[in-house]
Amino acid sequence: MPAPGFEVGVVIPAREEELVIGACLWSLLTQDGAPPMRVVVVLDGGRDRASDVAAAYQALAVEHHHELEIVDSAGWGKPAALDTGEAALGDHASIRIFLDADVVLSAHAVPGLIAALAGPEPRLAGLTPAIYETPARSVRSFFRVWSHLPSVRNQVVGGGVYAVNAAGRRRWDRFPALLPDDAFVRSRFADGERVLREEPFLLVPPRDSGQMRETIRRWRDLNRRLSATDSAEGVSARPADHIREIARTPAVWPHLPSFVFHSLSARATSRWTMTRPWEHPPRASRESQRREAADPARVPRVHAVVVTHNSERLIGACLRTLLDDTAGAHLTVTVVDNGSQDGTLSLVKRGFPDVDALQMGDNLGFSRAANQGAARHPSEADWLLFLNPDAMLMRGALRSLVAVAERLPNAGLYGARTHRESGAVDHSSCLAMPSVAQALAYALCLHRLGPLRRLDPDELGGWRRDSVRHVPALTAAALLVDSRLWARLAGFDESFIHYGEDVDLCLRARELGADPLFSHLSDVMHVGGAGLEPGMREIMILRGKAELYRRRLPSASASLAIHALEVGVIARAALSCGSERRLWSTVVRSRGAWRNGFATGQVAPTEVRTVGAR
Repeated sequence: MPAPGFEVGVVIPAREEELVIGACLWSLLTQDGAPPMRVVVVLDGGRDRASDVAAAYQALAVEHHHELEIVDSAGWGKPAALDTGEAALGDHASIRIFLDADVVLSAHAVPGLIAALAGPEPRLAGLTPAIYETPARSVRSFFRVWSHLPSVRNQVVGGGVYAVNAAGRRRWDRFPALLPDDAFVRSRFADGERVLREEPFLLVPPRDSGQMRETIRRWRDLNRRLSATDSAEGVSARPADHIREIARTPAVWPHLPSFVFHSLSARATSRWTMTRPWEHPPRASRESQRREAADPARVPRVHAVVVTHNSERLIGACLRTLLDDTAGAHLTVTVVDNGSQDGTLSLVKRGFPDVDALQMGDNLGFSRAANQGAARHPSEADWLLFLNPDAMLMRGALRSLVAVAERLPNAGLYGARTHRESGAVDHSSCLAMPSVAQALAYALCLHRLGPLRRLDPDELGGWRRDSVRHVPALTAAALLVDSRLWARLAGFDESFIHYGEDVDLCLRARELGADPLFSHLSDVMHVGGAGLEPGMREIMILRGKAELYRRRLPSASASLAIHALEVGVIARAALSCGSERRLWSTVVRSRGAWRNGFATGQVAPTEVRTVGAR
């Protein structure tokens, strides 16, 4: 019998979910500010290792003052599994969260749900879906329209997670066998009783068009059953509401053909295809590319590497936010100091005794130091995190990034959304492929030309960095890498001294089948260039760009691209004024130091030693 102290209960039905339930449990059990929870995982048949995976999280649950129980369903199908989970909760949980095993929660999701359910009135609470932008273009287009529908955008849609308070739970008895559980529960509540929280959860759509149409057919079949009952009082917005909303949103118009095609094709085939409502959508092909040799029955282990050089002013805040962001038993940290002349290393040793501190004899560049740090725990980590000393993790950033990585492991590399000190989103946290077009956009200063900036390849079509999406390349201010992929890549290319090595790593990873992934669910404050002399950061960035062009483009294209960089620097010096003009004038005068990249003889040792934080 569950202890009376658990006022929050969570039911997770699991059927053939061994490859996804670990990410779900990690994101649930490490919630920020959540009270003690009783979590019941209900095994709904299947022949996978979901029970082994869930059992691996017992220690993590205890560490965070939760209770985790694994039970077998008393019947067959999801409704029976939900009823079994509720029976295991008993009568003590006044707040009940129903969670699909393939859902990833943001770090503040559970406290948000609890806050929405306060009070004696019946309440249903849901979270805002953050839709993973799958590489399948037609599926991506469908969900861009779907996410703007009034019945989705401003409603509790379920989608794999919803919660009720005690008064709300009395609105129904058992879960009906022939109805979708989330839509059925939503129909029990009026508009004013449904609360949508801004905290996001990761919603992973079907992998391809075939699975998309099968999923739509399933939605239609189940909703038809629901509408035939007496519980259709507040189910959805009317079609006219949908049309008006889409007409007011020009950004989704290009995606309408795909939305209409999938909807009509599913309608045409739903007359003769019926999916049993308790079955999960097809999953095997979506998960079949799980990274090789990965054991899902383990709690993820992260090894963080921070490379410092004269970083005394910022390293303390960086390490505090890092160590506060995950359980210490699952995180190891190595600080590699690149010949600091201030008190960086002594501050680390004095203030952070559990951090492994490694001192390099001189500043030999970021790549070599990062590789040395990664090698300190080669066989103990599932994930490597590279974090700049002038970067500070916002609460929950690392846990959310690891959860996304565990849920979508085939990407191989994962980047967080970075912010400048002003709070503005820094779009340079992910970049386009090295190209002549990229260099020409730099020459034309497109980033200063308002609407034209979307033509800059690095802007990725004007994307606002507000979704979980695959990108050409990520930067290393906060970069998570699969340790197995890291080993295949042999780390950063040490011929890159400073800047460019992260983009090079992503390009080489793509050649091995990886697909770098950006997540807006993780936020990082990045000062950028702290401690550098004026113009030095720009010089080092341009040197890295020039080196990438030399290596990745044909010689004629590389020469044109590098000349375009020179034009861009001269234009910035001419268009700016005051201290900014002096900065760019310094970069113009120093173009002999960066235009040839890291070619032999072009980088003086004295120059390298002046480099501080990235």
